[in-house]
Amino acid sequence: MRKPKVTVVIPLYNKERFIEDAIKSVINQTYKYWQLLIINDHSTDRSLEFVNPYLKDNRIKCISLNNNIGLNNVNNYALSLVETEFFLQLDADDWLFPEAIESLLEAAHSHPTAGLIYGNHIKYLYDEEDNIIEEEEITIGQYEDKYDLLYRMNYAMVPRLFRTKCLRDVGGWLAQKKGDAIAEDVQITLRIASKYDCIWVDKFLYHRRLYKENLENFKKSRPLAREYRYELFNQVLSEWGNERIPIWQSINGSYYLNRLEENHNQVSQSRYTIVIPNFNHRDTLPGALISALEQTLQPEKIIIIDDASTDDSIKRLQSMIKSSKIEIIESRENEGISKVLNKALEHINTPYFIQLDGDDWLECHAAEKLIASLERTPHAAYAYGNHRLWEETEDGFLKLYNNIIQPYFSDKYDMLLKLGFMVNPRCYRTEYVKNVGGWLTNDPWDGRYFEDARMILRLASKYSWVHVEDFLHNVRYSKRKSDGKIDYYNYLRTHFYEELLEEWGATYKPVWKTASTGRVILERLEKK
Repeated sequence: MRKPKVTVVIPLYNKERFIEDAIKSVINQTYKYWQLLIINDHSTDRSLEFVNPYLKDNRIKCISLNNNIGLNNVNNYALSLVETEFFLQLDADDWLFPEAIESLLEAAHSHPTAGLIYGNHIKYLYDEEDNIIEEEEITIGQYEDKYDLLYRMNYAMVPRLFRTKCLRDVGGWLAQKKGDAIAEDVQITLRIASKYDCIWVDKFLYHRRLYKENLENFKKSRPLAREYRYELFNQVLSEWGNERIPIWQSINGSYYLNRLEENHNQVSQSRYTIVIPNFNHRDTLPGALISALEQTLQPEKIIIIDDASTDDSIKRLQSMIKSSKIEIIESRENEGISKVLNKALEHINTPYFIQLDGDDWLECHAAEKLIASLERTPHAAYAYGNHRLWEETEDGFLKLYNNIIQPYFSDKYDMLLKLGFMVNPRCYRTEYVKNVGGWLTNDPWDGRYFEDARMILRLASKYSWVHVEDFLHNVRYSKRKSDGKIDYYNYLRTHFYEELLEEWGATYKPVWKTASTGRVILERLEKK
């Protein structure tokens, strides 16, 4: 049997009345080489009873979650599982025309630069007895460019066929704000459009069902959706380089986009370097490098500094390198992360630099947002955002482990108390890092552990910092690897914090406690 080209993803939550129609519409496709992935988001009705008979078809898989995680998290989970070239969204209460997949794939193959292919749909309004009382054909049309899309996006763009690698490239669906789930189709479409073509298929390929429950939800969420669109559109235009200025019109307390105007006062973009320390990251280093090369604000230079790796990570990488921006520095002996970073610091001649570990990766707009925040705050030594932790499963896939939203730090003492997960990503002002002498290496392990916290806290002693409230960074997480370093971290944390407090005037003394994990935690600061 031919390898499937597309995975149809159905997020399922309490759609017992409709889920069979959705499944049957996939089974009845003229194109047969598909997979169907149903993610049951902890439904409390009889939805699964209607799904189970179809699981005899080996093309159909259903995964049931133990907790309700919400639509966008379901979509991101599905994205981590999909192995096919294309990802097709289908709501559990809608259904496809029989030729939908065939038509969408045909357009995708004709437009290899397209990240999203969409069509027309028929909208049905149902009464409380599930009788159709109104039917409307919705023809979307082809958008001229991303700005035209942003300005004219008035109807649901369904069906939506994504190129899977493009979805992963933009980081999947935003899922940190309440509004992200209300306008999930809008935000993912705009973020795809920022980097890839969106192609229209002039055919009716999708049936969209409107009924009492979802109409009531639309009505309740409308004020938040309007507020979210206002914030989202402003954010997107900023990510696109502020080339256009939005002109908003206020009607009954809500903002509507009136038009977009050319920005004739656009500020020139700043220079920065990305530093990637590497030690035996053969399998993940290419991904880190790709995320650096695909920043919306391009780096002037990418420094890959290798700490005497014993695998072939650098040799493998050299065969892939085609950019003149990339500089590789190799150490003859393993020196540890702090000495490696100090060596890289000697080669940085840009005002800013971002540290990116060889097994992590950046969101495409990370540099643009971090550097813009530093430019607005000239006394800040570093900027950081929020990040996601990803855990590798036994079969080699990455599974979202946790979303880390950094707390607000009111001052350097507050940072001492609240600093749990490290702030990521870290974009430094080069001058200030050099002013504090770079990374410390005067500990029993030559700066191999806890180097990140010691750097940001030393900078916090003299300068301010900036938090960008967006997910900008992805970290591969291994609890086993982290637990293996507890003894080092405990020693360094207690000694370094006590030294800092002395340097800060010895106003407070630390009170420590040991968590169930064995990790030593600063419980509070007491005045001396």
